[in-house]
Amino acid sequence: MRHKHADLMIAYANNTNLKVEYFSPVSNKWTDAEPPTFNEVLEYRIKSTIHRYRVALMKDEGGGYWTTTQDESDCTNPEREYQFVCWRTDWIEYEVPSTPVD
Repeated sequence: MRHKHADLMIAYANNTNLKVEYFSPVSNKWTDAEPPTFNEVLEYRIKSTIHRYRVALMKDEGGGYWTTTQDESDCTNPEREYQFVCWRTDWIEYEVPSTPVD
């Protein structure tokens, strides 16, 4: 019989940098599983990742305005461009949901 978490186990074996979480019914929340034990009684998932971005106000030569964003992983920075006016937001976090494997 196939293990309940076989697909996740294979994904983890192929990439041990994956962060895995399990659902704890005691605390009623997802908890890091380091390392994951893949207990068939528990539910597991690949941990969601948090990313950040911010919004910049830019001005073109004709006097018009537009906005652009900078993701924290971008190698470009709007602040270095001559059209840069100001940052319109602080860093905003967003979560990229984990992809179900099971």
